[in-house]
Amino acid sequence: YSLTANGNYDEATLLFNKAEEMNYIDSKLFCNRGVCYFNLKRYHHAIIDFENALDLDPAFAEAAYLLGNTYYNAGYFEKALDKYSQAFFYDDQNLSALYWRLMTRLQIKDENGFILNHEAAQYDAGLMLPYADKFFKLSDKEGRPLELVKIDISEMGDLNFRVNQNPEI
Repeated sequence: YSLTANGNYDEATLLFNKAEEMNYIDSKLFCNRGVCYFNLKRYHHAIIDFENALDLDPAFAEAAYLLGNTYYNAGYFEKALDKYSQAFFYDDQNLSALYWRLMTRLQIKDENGFILNHEAAQYDAGLMLPYADKFFKLSDKEGRPLELVKIDISEMGDLNFRVNQNPEI
């Protein structure tokens, strides 16, 4: 695990592979190796590992969240939305899952460029309001793009207006 913390993802992956070859099958092994693959931008392998972790432990909220991140980065927004929802279902204190579920909802648009399910996005924005200051701190800490961080959560109730004003949201 120290190799992962130090950013030695290739080397860590080899060690996780050896552990798997020795029949050490564990949801945390798959999750940690998935993190390595994610950081190496080998999303296909990361998806497989995070899915294996969830097959072994469907309530493993961290694995669901990380799988959501992987799907999001690979451009599979509907699948990312599902995994962020799963992560938040099993850990309703996971503010990152809630934040990225909303950000993902804002990415899923109809053929005219409008948010497909603005009612669900409004609901998520409402859930976020009590934690607005934590979201901004969390986003800064994780190095998220500032344009996403600066969305005024308190004004997200009128998402149709915001989408008409800026279809790139």
